[in-house]
Amino acid sequence: LAAADDADVREHLDRERALVELRQKLRAEPGETPAREREQCHRRRDHHRASAQRPREQRRVERLRRAHDAGHEVLLHMPMEPLGSADPGPGALTTNLQPGEIKARLEKALAGFSGYDGVNNHMGSKFTTDRARMAVVMETLGERGLYFLDSRTNPASAGETIARESGVLAASRHVFLDNDVKPEAVRDKLQQAIALARRDGSAIAIGHPHPAVLKVLAAELFEL
Repeated sequence: LAAADDADVREHLDRERALVELRQKLRAEPGETPAREREQCHRRRDHHRASAQRPREQRRVERLRRAHDAGHEVLLHMPMEPLGSADPGPGALTTNLQPGEIKARLEKALAGFSGYDGVNNHMGSKFTTDRARMAVVMETLGERGLYFLDSRTNPASAGETIARESGVLAASRHVFLDNDVKPEAVRDKLQQAIALARRDGSAIAIGHPHPAVLKVLAAELFEL
């Protein structure tokens, strides 16, 4: 999930904090917790969630800490050059940069928060196809023990391939949840991701925390 409005994320994280407290209670007092609560807790642990944050939004570092403390993995949502004329934002990695500048920009973005678990690309439909420059990214991630999640904004992305060649843990997105932010469309995409996970054992869905997305996730994930 990328950055959202404070109220939406606050409500979402408050719910997650309650789940973490319940899990801690289960570990400490397994015999004193009602079976229904225990079943709900274990069911909720089966779906893994991660939050991604763009580096220019450092005023929201406290939000990142809250997500981290709630048990989520936190990813840097790193701006990368797209095809076309869209602006990926300040500090973006672009194909006209030399390796030293790519590394410097990425390290500067990572320095904004100490608890990142990995990196994924914001935009990047052009940059992620440049094998040489993606290799610089993976070198930097490898030095820090971070993984790479490829949003696959371009089917020709070399991100996951270069990561694995560099010894960096990596995975790629299977489903975008919110190309259409109508609740029924988001629900359909979520069901598509669930079907893939049941067929293949796992699936990665990426979405932005629009109010509709958060409401669908809150309603549907707890029923899995």
